[in-house]
Amino acid sequence: TLEGAILTVKAGAVQYRLPADLIDVASVADQLGVQPEDVQLTITIEKMTGEDAEAIAALVEAEGGQMIGDAYAFRLVAESGDRKLEISDFGKRYVNRTITLPNPVSGVATAVVIDPETGEMTFVPALFERNGQSTIVIIKRTGNSIYAVVQLNKTFADIEGHWAQADIERLASKMLVKGVSDDRFEPEKSVTRAEFAALLVRMLGLVETDGAPAFRDVRDTDWYAGAVAAAAAAGLIEGYEDGTFRPNAPISREELAVLAKRAIDFVGVKRASGDSEALRNFADAPSISDWAQSAVAVMVSEGIMIGVGDDVFAPQAQTSRAQAAVMLKRLAVKLALMDR
Repeated sequence: TLEGAILTVKAGAVQYRLPADLIDVASVADQLGVQPEDVQLTITIEKMTGEDAEAIAALVEAEGGQMIGDAYAFRLVAESGDRKLEISDFGKRYVNRTITLPNPVSGVATAVVIDPETGEMTFVPALFERNGQSTIVIIKRTGNSIYAVVQLNKTFADIEGHWAQADIERLASKMLVKGVSDDRFEPEKSVTRAEFAALLVRMLGLVETDGAPAFRDVRDTDWYAGAVAAAAAAGLIEGYEDGTFRPNAPISREELAVLAKRAIDFVGVKRASGDSEALRNFADAPSISDWAQSAVAVMVSEGIMIGVGDDVFAPQAQTSRAQAAVMLKRLAVKLALMDR
């Protein structure tokens, strides 16, 4: 049986640990049109060199950052004769890759995933561990692609002295949140349902989904279509009874709590029970919707969300970009998707 088996591939300072039961050989054979015993699986780790490496370095420099070490492509290919199928998405399971850097990392470093087709670079969950003079970067993601470690130092003119400045700068330097422009974050602007869904998908390192939109008011040309589809497939979001998602509606604090709790459930980490006792200090606790009570209790118990005042939670209030960033940072740390 393959259950519990880990396929480990090492190449110099890079290691790839792939749970064997993630590979549905029967399904792969069916897609290739062959028998399971005729399928050969090949795992490769390729260091980016030449023009590919130069293009990635230029991409990082365009973001105001610098590469730390090399970029690597991780691939899993099933083949039989002249038929090939690349397996790049593992659904709801994280696969670990480690890159060992020879020196300690100072400042804010982050792991990124690079889309070879679009050239887009974005945050990928990772933890940085010191090991003597070296640094081990543990990258967690549900899919294969090109990964690199970069260093960035992002800030925005309009968050100087803001209560959330440190968390916004850290998440922006991790490429988890973005500004509305190069020098503006607009911390008090409301976050929409689509924007927060996209933030959760990015934080979890999910592969954005192509194909038919999940809701009738989301078009495949909308910038958030892939993220909303991925969030729906992962069970993070649900639509309304009329089949809509209302992507451009501001997300309320209690809605945000529900989505954040689903992210905890997706990753599968132990969480607080969601006992309503956690809400006893809020005078407006009775106004929290029944469907959000447990989620809000979990968020408060875990210290991921707090009130907007000493005894006010304001469940129906809109969520600002600053509030969403701070909550996202606490959530990512809780889920071990980034360091403090």
